[in-house]
Amino acid sequence: MVKKKKLAMFTVVLAFTLTSFAEKVEIDSTLSDACAPIAWRGETPWKIPLSTNLIHLQLDGVIAEVFSNSVTLKVAEAAVRSAQRELSIQRSAYWPSLSFGMSWGETYTGRGHRQEDDAYSASLNGTWLIFDGFQRELNVLKSSHERNAQQFAEKEARRGLHQIISTVWFATVLAQDRMDASQQDIFFNHRMLDTEVQKYSAGVGRRSDILNFKVKLMEDVNTYFSQRLLFDSNITILEKLLQTNNVLSVDTHRFVDPYPDELAFLDIDLEEQLEYAWKTRTDIRQQKERLDIAKLDVNITRGTRLPTVTFNANYSVGHANTPDFRVPEAAAGSIGVALTWPLFSGFSSHHQIIRSKIQRVISELELEQSQMDLREELTRLFKNFNHSLQLYHNAVLRREAALEDRELVTLLYQNNLVRVTRLNEVQKDSVHSTEQFIKSRVGVGEAWEAILIATGRMRNTAFSHETQNSTTNEPSLFYIHDLAPAPLHQPSEKEQP
Repeated sequence: MVKKKKLAMFTVVLAFTLTSFAEKVEIDSTLSDACAPIAWRGETPWKIPLSTNLIHLQLDGVIAEVFSNSVTLKVAEAAVRSAQRELSIQRSAYWPSLSFGMSWGETYTGRGHRQEDDAYSASLNGTWLIFDGFQRELNVLKSSHERNAQQFAEKEARRGLHQIISTVWFATVLAQDRMDASQQDIFFNHRMLDTEVQKYSAGVGRRSDILNFKVKLMEDVNTYFSQRLLFDSNITILEKLLQTNNVLSVDTHRFVDPYPDELAFLDIDLEEQLEYAWKTRTDIRQQKERLDIAKLDVNITRGTRLPTVTFNANYSVGHANTPDFRVPEAAAGSIGVALTWPLFSGFSSHHQIIRSKIQRVISELELEQSQMDLREELTRLFKNFNHSLQLYHNAVLRREAALEDRELVTLLYQNNLVRVTRLNEVQKDSVHSTEQFIKSRVGVGEAWEAILIATGRMRNTAFSHETQNSTTNEPSLFYIHDLAPAPLHQPSEKEQP
């Protein structure tokens, strides 16, 4: 009985040894295959230098390119030109109108016999509107405000495109940085897995530790490809905005964060920014123009009750049997002044005036609502920015501590002073702290960009370094820009394989 038990135990140990050896061979043969799909930048998938072979895209340049190709902006610009022509049409009402006419006719008897005398005539008519109840002046002012409103609508379309591009851009940068962080985690777990395989081959390692780092490595690979999918989705949107196809790629392009690690912002006052936005934001100014148009419509409707005075002049010549108009007796002319005054129209003008007043009240209420919405929007964005900035500062400290803790525990683990569970804990803290760091760093830049867009500032114009001596008298907003983003933690030379 004892011999049978020993034989059974020997059989189990032998089977476990053979299984472990087969697993080791499998791990050795698949280690390179596990990371091969992500070696897209250099020979090592974990190395993320800002290579000179990559095209570094700037947000300013992409916005300028989108503006030059946008069909939406071309339509808006065409609407501005149309409004300018309408203004010219209204101004032409101040000029007199001239018309020239000629006629020829034959006379027939009742039985269809042609008479000998033919009729020839020519005339020149002139009309000049002298007074029309101020309709022309008011219509010119209305067309001018409509032209201005179209100009602000075109600028608002630019602001809307800027907001869309900014949102997609920061989402792309976030996915890009997360891919970089995933590559670093892949390198760490790949290195630890290789170490455990060597220890296991020497007979001092544990198979469970190999499986642990293999699972961690595959998790990092999955994280990388999930962020790669988000990255590709975002650049597809950018390509649509740029009117291009299959131009942007993670292999050839690097999206530069407009705001580097060390962010420097001046303190800005909410009330000052509200005042500035109320005066300069294009959608607000467009609504103000619409309100002015509604006020003019009331006066234009009232003007229909006033009389119109027109000066008329006519000169005509006519003759029978011959078109020779040199005979003085054939010429005739007339001049006159006509006055027309609508005295009663069934209360139509009264109702039109009331309708115009109602439209004016609606415009005033919409503008008042826009003012409240603007205050709510900027207040929310200011709170979001302050909160994001606090998260960023905390994330920097947390990440520094987590990376240092991981390096210390890694050394202890390599010297068999701590178990793998402790290393897993610090690695998890490192991953979470890096994720929080990336998210908060991109988030604070996106929050600041949202404030600039909400106040009506556009890139390539008011986004450069602004000073208090600016002739526009706008509040100063400063940020560090046009710098390469600070890379995430790079493996030291000792860590490089």
